[in-house]
Amino acid sequence: MFESLEAERNSGLTGFLVRHLGPARDANLAEEEIHRIALFFISLGIVTGIVGVAIYDNPGSLATGLVLGVAALALYLSKSRTSALILFGLLLANALLLLTAPFFWIWVAVAIRAAQLAFGYQRLR
Repeated sequence: MFESLEAERNSGLTGFLVRHLGPARDANLAEEEIHRIALFFISLGIVTGIVGVAIYDNPGSLATGLVLGVAALALYLSKSRTSALILFGLLLANALLLLTAPFFWIWVAVAIRAAQLAFGYQRLR
């Protein structure tokens, strides 16, 4: 009886939302997702630094990319709540400085998911 209820909850749109937006249920899956998100932000920091210098001729973007990359590397290595919240704070500050660019809010949403997974990972571990 309960197997069919669990299978029904994990299928369709509801299952997709539970898996990708819901709380972490398995420490190994949460760790894997944290690693994926951290690698995304590490590569984003590298691209931000290179593009800022090469296209916009702005050497200050190297510092921004380096700070983002270091925060993401800390999340990748430690999987701690503190590093997830620091990464979230940095991206939120970036999005608040550029309110007219809605693309940065996607990064904030991904950082929120990383923080949610980090809290769930620490709870499940």
